[in-house]
Amino acid sequence: MILSIRARAINKLTDLTVRSFIRKCQAGEATSRKLSDGGALYLMVNRSGTFSWRVKYRFNSKERTYSAGMYPATSLEAARAHREKVKALLREGRDPVQHRRLERANTIAASGETFSAVAAQWLATKKARWSAIHYRKSSQAFERDVYPRIGNLPVKAITPQIVASVIDAILRRRVRETASKILQHVNGVFRFAQARGLRDDNPAEPVHELLPAKGQAERIPALTSWAGLGDVLRRTEAANLSPAVRMAHRLCAFTAASTVALDQKGSFSARPTGRALT
Repeated sequence: MILSIRARAINKLTDLTVRSFIRKCQAGEATSRKLSDGGALYLMVNRSGTFSWRVKYRFNSKERTYSAGMYPATSLEAARAHREKVKALLREGRDPVQHRRLERANTIAASGETFSAVAAQWLATKKARWSAIHYRKSSQAFERDVYPRIGNLPVKAITPQIVASVIDAILRRRVRETASKILQHVNGVFRFAQARGLRDDNPAEPVHELLPAKGQAERIPALTSWAGLGDVLRRTEAANLSPAVRMAHRLCAFTAASTVALDQKGSFSARPTGRALT
């Protein structure tokens, strides 16, 4: 493992040289987009016209960049303190960028602002108004379909695209109503987050456009073999269903099966009923 930071003359800048560099950049007279303080710390003019401090370093033979803050919010002295922190972490054999990500994740988890934490608070507000069965099923739906994908993410960082990935995964199971109900719950969690001041918008709202119209979902093909019927029954037994719903699935399957006749080869021969086994 190779870890290092460029060892050159450091603290070359003054506040005056920094302000002079910024004036030249704004006037279009600067000859470079970077102003080095030495020791791999430099001030960079961004495409947006803002200025940021950065520290370049190598970790495991790969060159990386550590963002040390925006100028003037982060002063020259504060940027130098970041550079020393990067050096200290490298001496300990730790990647500064990864270390900061872990620090932020721990801070978020400690503050209780992950999606799963906010969702738990939202569910708690609903418990008194919902039936015990509805509350249990809603909680299980979060555990099954939502938390594995976005539960540990900061509620502030979740975008419509991230919410869409959750709903897309459910829709691939051809359970449109389940996707719709879970999206309603996720929408409620983000409204709750808005009310608490955790974010200004609701990323779940535009995702409703992904739901197919009722009645336009893909039709399930009719079963034409004993193997197909067996597969439906096995998947029903394995699914997370209540006993009543599971028995209803079995009844539908055997009722539909009664509309077909078994030929001598052991396969189904559909009668002209025009009905599919669903």
